[in-house]
Amino acid sequence: MIDINVLLPLLLYIAGFVLLIVLIIVGIKLIGVLTKLDGILDNIDGKVSSLDGAFNMIDKFSDGVALIGDRIVTNTVSAVNKIFNKKREEYDDYE
Repeated sequence: MIDINVLLPLLLYIAGFVLLIVLIIVGIKLIGVLTKLDGILDNIDGKVSSLDGAFNMIDKFSDGVALIGDRIVTNTVSAVNKIFNKKREEYDDYE
């Protein structure tokens, strides 16, 4: 009959050896997955960088439209302020 002092360390050594082999296999597969993922990310980065010119053009266009809108609002507000200031000055002169 096999002694328990011999059997348990033998089982632990076998389990450790199997675990080591499984971890090596998982590590190799993980390296393959990371390599494929790196290729995919490079592809996406290339496609996004090709759209940078279009986004810059849209950004400049929207800045121009905002500038024109701001000027229109500023001129309108100043015209309305001039109208109301004239009426206040005329009202102050009568008092």
